[in-house]
Amino acid sequence: VEFVQDNHSRSKRNVLRGLHYQIRQTQGKLVRVVAGKVFDVAVDLRRSSQAFGKYAATTISGGGHRMVWIPPGFAHGYIVLSEHAIVFYKTSDYYAPEHERSLLWNGPKLGIDWPVQDVAGKVTLSAKDTAGALLGQAEGIAPVKYDPDGARALLKEAGIAPGTKVSFPTAPSFDQRVV
Repeated sequence: VEFVQDNHSRSKRNVLRGLHYQIRQTQGKLVRVVAGKVFDVAVDLRRSSQAFGKYAATTISGGGHRMVWIPPGFAHGYIVLSEHAIVFYKTSDYYAPEHERSLLWNGPKLGIDWPVQDVAGKVTLSAKDTAGALLGQAEGIAPVKYDPDGARALLKEAGIAPGTKVSFPTAPSFDQRVV
């Protein structure tokens, strides 16, 4: 995996960003929280996948030195659980606004268990994310091939040792180990 762009965002408590994806120029994302705490979600949008429409979620905190790999073909989003959070992520392709789409964060077919009590009225969303598509109406992505060996090589290159708990959402599970 070669990264071509670095991004960062700063958000306050209960800001929900996502679920974003690109229908062309699909992006793999290596996500790290620099400060604060977020609940991070990836949804498999690869129509040929047995895990299509399923999600994986985990909590990431600044200072924890934990990163999450979101492969191309997945929608990605998070909600801030702390007073504020700074999220940094590297992407495997450039941001292309003409290809960006948003999946509705609380769509009933997704069934994501967002960790917010009485969510209605407490989540802050952008207009784009409020207007996200339901899973059945979401525009499809270009076919992508996920390369777990390439992801492992990337982590090795980044100095992450075998046995370190990392996140590879190839199916709805975030607890895999580098081998």
